[in-house]
Amino acid sequence: MGQITCKYHPDTPARWLCRSCHINFCASCVTRTHPSAHPLCPVCRQEVDSLGVGNVITPFWRRIPRFFAYPAQPSALMYLVALSVISVMVALIPLGFLIELLVLIAFVKYAYVVLEHTARGHLEPPEFSGGTLFDELVLPFKQVMLLFCFSFANFAVYDLLGSFASDVFYVLITVALPASTMVLAVEYSFFAALNPLILGSMIRRIGLPYFVLFLFLFALSTGGQWAMGMLPNWLPALFYVPLGNLVLMYFSLIMFTMMGYVIFQYHEELGYRIDVEPEAEAAGPAASGPVNPALQEVEILIKEGRFDEALRSLDAKVKASPADWALRERYHRLLVTTQDKERLAAHCPDFISRLVSDKRVPRALEVYADCVRFDPACKPANPNHVHELAAQLNARGQAKLALALLNNFHVAFPSHQDIARNYLLAAQIMSEKLNQDDNAKKLLSYLLEKYPDHPLGPEIRSYLEVLQKVSSG
Repeated sequence: MGQITCKYHPDTPARWLCRSCHINFCASCVTRTHPSAHPLCPVCRQEVDSLGVGNVITPFWRRIPRFFAYPAQPSALMYLVALSVISVMVALIPLGFLIELLVLIAFVKYAYVVLEHTARGHLEPPEFSGGTLFDELVLPFKQVMLLFCFSFANFAVYDLLGSFASDVFYVLITVALPASTMVLAVEYSFFAALNPLILGSMIRRIGLPYFVLFLFLFALSTGGQWAMGMLPNWLPALFYVPLGNLVLMYFSLIMFTMMGYVIFQYHEELGYRIDVEPEAEAAGPAASGPVNPALQEVEILIKEGRFDEALRSLDAKVKASPADWALRERYHRLLVTTQDKERLAAHCPDFISRLVSDKRVPRALEVYADCVRFDPACKPANPNHVHELAAQLNARGQAKLALALLNNFHVAFPSHQDIARNYLLAAQIMSEKLNQDDNAKKLLSYLLEKYPDHPLGPEIRSYLEVLQKVSSG
């Protein structure tokens, strides 16, 4: 009765199995080349086998609190309360028992609607409509006839074989009654619901969980009867009938919902068609937020130690979706972790420039600091961003890193208009932060010689004169 769980999301039921890798995957872990394609193992890229959709569905014994809450949902509760209020008329008018009979028929019909609705995969109460009451209205009468037939058969066994045989037969039909109810709900056939071969087949296909279901239903039936028996001790006679009916209907609706869910859970084994594709209900990381399908495959490769495959996959995904920040960030972190200098040198310049363009300068500085450790010549792809980044680094007290960014700017971008501005900043950093006045003066002299008519010429000349005075003084 235990569920098989995903290797990478232990709180999530597995949907697929790779027989080559011997790994169980949830629905979010497998790879598809296109939406309608058969899923592939993200590790070996072979087709995976289905574990059966029943493994994905939360077992009914783990949903007991939700079954108790089902009749309390507005649409179901309003219907039950309305029937209970109508039953007040039983004590107020002649022939009130007819009202009670109509209330019973209306409830049993609704209970069968709920059972079938749940069996098709809908876990919320159905919307009330005229069809809720009048479509297949014979179901309550078929239910009564089933109970009559079971009782008649039991009496016949008693007459023919005695009390012991009758007791054994009574136990058998009591155990088979949930299966009979479920068959009647989904097939609408009185004779199918009475056929021991069909009932036995349903019990066999569900297996041991059927008997667990039976025990829960028996406990609910007993609990409902106990609650009704206690009401006369607490309530006046006028309120006993409506509240008693409400309690009885509440417990009964829980039972019908549970039977419908069992059909939904074992619909593949039973050959029953559903309307809703089941989804895993997870309590762990897979359920904490949306999974990025593009990263899911990569994370699995990383966990399996296949770093080069993960890098190749990420490289292709980044090229296909260059503006996807999640892909970019994961690719960068993995490049730094694996110290892949060649790929870092190819990836970082564009990544840094995109970060600056997106007003994420602090992150751009962090990425540059990562990259320059492996590639001292690293520069943003867009040379217009160099001055801003260098000024920010200098302001943050990272003078050497700022100077590394400005170094050889004229070599990387020989015709760029910011050469003079960037080298003036480099000279200021050399002098003010690194005590390299001589190097600063050489750089300023180079600028005056190379760009004598540059608009920054007066500022460069003025700064050079200050340095010369400081040195001579």
